[in-house]
Amino acid sequence: MTIGNIMTMAQSALQAAQTQVQVTSNNVSNVNTAGYARKSVIQQQLVAGGVGGGVSVKGVQNAADQYLQQASYTATAQSGQAQAVSGMLDRAQSLFGDPTSPNSFFANLDGVYAAFSTASDTPSSSLLRQSAVNAVSTFLDSAKGLAGSIGQLQSQAGQQIGADVTTANGLLQQISKLNGAITQANLSGGDATGSQDQQTLLLTQLSGLIGVNVTTNGTGGVTVRSAQGVYLAGDMGPAVLAFSQSGAAGALTATPPHGGPQAIDPGGGDIGGQFQLSQVELPQISAQLGEYVSQAVNQLNQASNASTAVPAPTSLTGQAMGMALSTAVGGFAGKTTIAV
Repeated sequence: MTIGNIMTMAQSALQAAQTQVQVTSNNVSNVNTAGYARKSVIQQQLVAGGVGGGVSVKGVQNAADQYLQQASYTATAQSGQAQAVSGMLDRAQSLFGDPTSPNSFFANLDGVYAAFSTASDTPSSSLLRQSAVNAVSTFLDSAKGLAGSIGQLQSQAGQQIGADVTTANGLLQQISKLNGAITQANLSGGDATGSQDQQTLLLTQLSGLIGVNVTTNGTGGVTVRSAQGVYLAGDMGPAVLAFSQSGAAGALTATPPHGGPQAIDPGGGDIGGQFQLSQVELPQISAQLGEYVSQAVNQLNQASNASTAVPAPTSLTGQAMGMALSTAVGGFAGKTTIAV
């Protein structure tokens, strides 16, 4: 082996070591950077005529576990859905008020019963009778307003789905575009890890909106599919998500490049949470409110009917008999009908 060969091998070793130091320094400086994945250097032996000729750097790659990344996307989707549902249900709960508060919706019905109980002690009092009627009106008016507010929340959930779909389409376009940059860098022997880090951040944002399955392709890019396997993004370009609503029902579709629209399930994320709210949670709350008011009205009607003459007289006719008891009894003639 000549001195020249020895110097060449030493030089290749120094260059490889320099790359290692650069990558390690970059790892340390970005240890707290969101979305950054640790980099590692791929080295390979140089061989000429069966004899070792030093070392070369084949490339730089992200030291990331694909399984753990997919688990992270799944957890982000589940968290996004839970946060969306929790936040909207908190708003719905605030409409009813604290059940222990005298100002809550449920306290209105307690006020109706209290007003009727007070009026029954002095049935001749027109003031107490009017108070009972006012209590019923307040209860029914608050129920009507509450039903309208729940309907508004349901409408807002549908509007949020539309906004999320627009955001998701933008992310799918960027993810597909980065696939081309990653492929070009890898084929030319460049460093594609920066583009891959950007792509990972975009995928995390996307999984916060909708459930996704992400696989790595042969050129270092990714293929993104829905939870049911419908193509969303990759080397073919981005699919287009669309949301359509008819009444209370809604549908989410994905149209791949050169394909027709396919119905998909959100599979989590904020879109999945808004679907759960608009089609399940809020309609159930509205139905339960309707049942609560209906049963309360039925009980009031039954109490009213039980205290009413059947059949009720069409008119009452009285005759002045005098103020003194002896006069009234002595001058009494015919019969009297009393209805209460």
